[in-house]
Amino acid sequence: MVSIYMAYIAKEEAILVKGSRDRFRDFIYIDDVVDAFIRTVFSEKAVNKTFNVGTGKQTFIWQLLDEIIKAFGYKVGNYPIQFEGNTPGDQIGIYADISKIKRYLSWEPKIELTDGIVKIVEWLTSSTK
Repeated sequence: MVSIYMAYIAKEEAILVKGSRDRFRDFIYIDDVVDAFIRTVFSEKAVNKTFNVGTGKQTFIWQLLDEIIKAFGYKVGNYPIQFEGNTPGDQIGIYADISKIKRYLSWEPKIELTDGIVKIVEWLTSSTK
């Protein structure tokens, strides 16, 4: 979702959202995923275990959109967003239970949603210049 919504703004198009703005997901920055993966590879405590990797936080689509719009320098409420019907089979919301990876590996994500979005926007805008 993040890259899709950012692509609309990068092309200066209205953001097309399929489904409700009140759906929620667990958005995690890739560096945190890599950190969790490396920690599992090098830990005896991870042998034969399965872990959920996420933030453990639910972020509503409207919150995600607000953060993306702000990161691109637009005022929230002034960027055009178009909501259309749902994607068949899409669920209202999901987020990770990270209690097991915290307990076994003392792992937690480090990068907050806002910071991750800003990093992506900075990369995107610097690579297109």
